[in-house]
Amino acid sequence: MEIRKHIIEIIERAFTIAGITVVILATMAGLLGESAKGFSSIFELGNQGVPVKIVFEYFAFAFIVSISQFVLFNDFWIKKWSITPRIVCMILIQIVMVGVFAYFFRWFPVNDPVCWGMFFLSFAICFVISAVVSGWKENRDNSKLEEGLKALREQAAKKQERV
Repeated sequence: MEIRKHIIEIIERAFTIAGITVVILATMAGLLGESAKGFSSIFELGNQGVPVKIVFEYFAFAFIVSISQFVLFNDFWIKKWSITPRIVCMILIQIVMVGVFAYFFRWFPVNDPVCWGMFFLSFAICFVISAVVSGWKENRDNSKLEEGLKALREQAAKKQERV
């Protein structure tokens, strides 16, 4: 049962990552597609959209990211590593995988430093957004837990008064 739950979580996360990525790519294709046509396989349709093969490539990439997130952020590693080395490892996995995918699927010319610069810029922007959203979510969850703990303490105090 537990394994099935983890598999479903990985697949759910992969679809979420791939879905968000494809929406961003489709937006970029609509805005910049004609100027990037012929430069990258992602924009080979120009501003007409994202090729189906690219959608599947991004889903494969998202699946690898989801598996690596599961592996690095499960209970085993939480006990052994602090969050910083796990995040660094996750970032390195993603950068290496982008290089591999970019090379094999011609996402962008891997020997062009401008392309890598743009990748690192977009990666940094997405990382910052993700960190802000994660921090906000964690603070919100912690507040809810605090409220629940406070309510439990109040209930325990009331029961204690009755006794």
